[in-house]
Amino acid sequence: MVQPRVGKLVLCLLLLVAVRGIALPQIEVDLGFAGRFVPGRMTPIHLIVSGVERPFSGYFRITEEIGNTWRGEASSLIEIPIPLISNGEYEQLLPLYDFTHPLKVFLCASDGTPVASAEVSLRDRKREGAFPLLVGAFPTPVDTEAVAVASSDLPVHWLAYDGVKSLWVGRIQAGLSHEQWAAIARWTLAGGTLVLFSGADFYPLDSPVLRELIPISNPSLTTEEDGVRILSGEARPGSRYIGERADGSTLLFVRNYGAGTVLLIPVSAFDLTVEESVAIRAGVPPAKVVSLSGLNADLLEEMPVDRPGFSVVFLVVGISLMSLTLIISKVRSPKRIVLSLISVASVLSVLSGLYLNQAKLVNDVCTLKTTLYVEASLGYQIDCYGLFANRTTTVRCGGEEALPVMEVLPRDLRGADYDIDWVKGEGLSLQLTHGERRALRWGEDCTIPITIRYAGDEEVEIENGLPTSLSEAYLLVDGQAFSLGEIGIGTWSYTLDEGIPFARIQLHDASLAAFYDTIEPWYSVDKGVWLIGGRVSDSLVVQDGVRQKVRVVSLYVLAGGEDE
Repeated sequence: MVQPRVGKLVLCLLLLVAVRGIALPQIEVDLGFAGRFVPGRMTPIHLIVSGVERPFSGYFRITEEIGNTWRGEASSLIEIPIPLISNGEYEQLLPLYDFTHPLKVFLCASDGTPVASAEVSLRDRKREGAFPLLVGAFPTPVDTEAVAVASSDLPVHWLAYDGVKSLWVGRIQAGLSHEQWAAIARWTLAGGTLVLFSGADFYPLDSPVLRELIPISNPSLTTEEDGVRILSGEARPGSRYIGERADGSTLLFVRNYGAGTVLLIPVSAFDLTVEESVAIRAGVPPAKVVSLSGLNADLLEEMPVDRPGFSVVFLVVGISLMSLTLIISKVRSPKRIVLSLISVASVLSVLSGLYLNQAKLVNDVCTLKTTLYVEASLGYQIDCYGLFANRTTTVRCGGEEALPVMEVLPRDLRGADYDIDWVKGEGLSLQLTHGERRALRWGEDCTIPITIRYAGDEEVEIENGLPTSLSEAYLLVDGQAFSLGEIGIGTWSYTLDEGIPFARIQLHDASLAAFYDTIEPWYSVDKGVWLIGGRVSDSLVVQDGVRQKVRVVSLYVLAGGEDE
């Protein structure tokens, strides 16, 4: 009788353990696009949580080991607090640096206790470079390197498309959400390439954001004699046509949208011949998102160090002359004269040296933040950080960023500590050694609180809702530039006098001038109404005993939309 009872007891315990195992939270990781990613780029990541019986406060912790023994090693830590964690899917953005080590993801309670974990192998998921991304159905393969995803898998952060060469949108039955179209529009505005097939497939895709993107306005569908439905409309300024179909209709509409390109095929992908499909593929340029890394490095080198003015020089010379006069007139002993001269010279040398070098002694870190704000119907910002350490210290900066910051890593990681920690809401932490430079990049959605009211009669009204003024600005109207000078906070009216070609814009501040010269080739601002303006600000930030001299160089590129 004892053995059956023991067997039943063991069975009950096993069932209890199994039930408890099922009840424990679990986490599943969906990385990149269909599992594919490009090292050194921002990557979308979906974290699927299940098994949570009662919602709790906690955070996701994501760790990545970078490099190897020969290259050098570093690590990345990202923590994303979640006020209330329950069963469901959480979309995040992740900087992925390497593929040699697995990615580790932890779901932690608020006290730091891990409640679930997952490990993702990266070696078989990497792509060497950007790849075409397909969404929707296509009759034939678009590219051997292309990656196809479901429409529901498209990210809602524009930076998540960092590793995409071109985005192809084919036949989609359910369409895309507003958030997905907004992310696509921002990515295209920043330098992405969007390829849209329309015709019979247009209306399931139709949305206000899509209508802002395409090269034609007032789109409508007509049916050809052969039954093919074709999209037509009024060409937007700057749009162009490429090629003809067999029936004489346009094969491809092309429009520069900000720094990117939108290509519209007026028929469905299923109504094209093989030859027409090949011609379209040959005309698609690769995405090239605006980069500020080179500009930021140059401006960091030119970042000024505070020096004493001429008044201090006169003061030092005056004190020296007075001291010499008093010594000669009052001291009679030659030995005392020599000693007095040495003492005065020593004191003046020490004080002068301390004053001349006070910037290097007082400011532990010099930080340059270069920020580009761009807005058409939607806006985004790109930030690039450059840091220079005057002593070995731990730097903490940021905190306002909602998305992770990516460190620009050299190939050789030896000789420096390239570990980077980022916590949402708290910012990032870096360990810098004396004389070391570090570069970071980041971006997010934004709305520029500036309104342009231009009626086309040489009168313009600009409402500046920024917390500070723009130190200098230009209004561009169909390629003609008009200097507006400083635009203060509030509403200002201007009468436009004789303009100059936009290519001759010369901002007075050297940093802003270099900024504009860098980004001007990326954007087509020769058509329509645009506002170009900027500002430079300096501040001193003291955190955890570390003094950072921070210079922020900001440039705004704002489309005025249709004339009002």
